[in-house]
Order: sequence, then C-alpha cells, then structure tokens
Amino acid sequence: QHGAVSEQVAGEMALGALNCCAAQLAVSITGIAGPGGSDFKPEGRVCFGVAHQTKLLNVETQEFGSIGRDAVRQAARDHALRELTDMKTKQVTAMKDKMGELKAAKSTVDAEIGKLTERLVSTPEDTGVQSKLNDVKQQSKLIEGELTTIISEIQTVESRDI
Repeated sequence: QHGAVSEQVAGEMALGALNCCAAQLAVSITGIAGPGGSDFKPEGRVCFGVAHQTKLLNVETQEFGSIGRDAVRQAARDHALRELTDMKTKQVTAMKDKMGELKAAKSTVDAEIGKLTERLVSTPEDTGVQSKLNDVKQQSKLIEGELTTIISEIQTVESRDI
C-alpha cells in the first residue's frame, strides 16, 4: 500500500526496531539518497520515524534536494541525531516539570502536617485529627518516593549518550 519511502514505513521501521531489540528508543530512516528518483519521490526525500518504548512519537519527511548521495545520507544522519537529542531534552524538561509539581505538592502536604500537629497538641483527645495527620504523613512519604524516583530517572536520562 505504501512504498518503502513513506512516513508509514518509517514509523513501522522504528516500532519494529523496538520490538526486536532491548532498546527503549529507536529512529528509522528511509529515503531516496540518489542518484535518481522520480517526480513522485524525488532524490533527497527522506522519511524519519521515532519511537519510544511501545509508542510511535513522530514521523516526518524532509526534502534535502539533489545534493548527492553522500550529502543526503549525511544530512539524514544529522537530522536523526538532532531528533534524538531534542527528544532527550524534551524528556528531561517534562520530568523536571513533574518534579516541580511534586515539590509544590510536598510543600502543601508538609504545611498541612504542621497545622494538624498544632491542632493535635491543643486537642490531643481528638482522634479524627490524629487519623487525618497519619493520612497526610502517608501522602508525604508517597510524594517523597515519587521525587526520589524522578530524580533518579532524570540522572539516568541525562547520563545517556545519544
């Protein structure tokens, strides 16, 4: 249905690479490096696919023009590497945004712990306050765990070479 030089095939190639390898990230390249081509698929047309884990993230077509076989191949390689670098940057940014949200939630929960602790000191017989305090402390521990995990994930992603 689709020719070898198509976004559909590039996407399937990237997903196929993930299915057969222990990788979490794959980029695929298919195109007409030259010499040759046609009016429908000119020389220099290259399709890319990018997949992460089990999800196709991006497919696109770039027209590099009739710059010669070696130049098309180099341009395609460079474009694919930029895609991977951009993806890594976006992934780290998203994780840091999530970390910021978790820190804000932790601050809110910690403030609630402080208020409940004060209430408990003034009304130690109030079992409802103690129960609520225990629940909020549990929330705080869960958030701390999530923060520890995301910090570790950020360090792992940042240390990966592209």
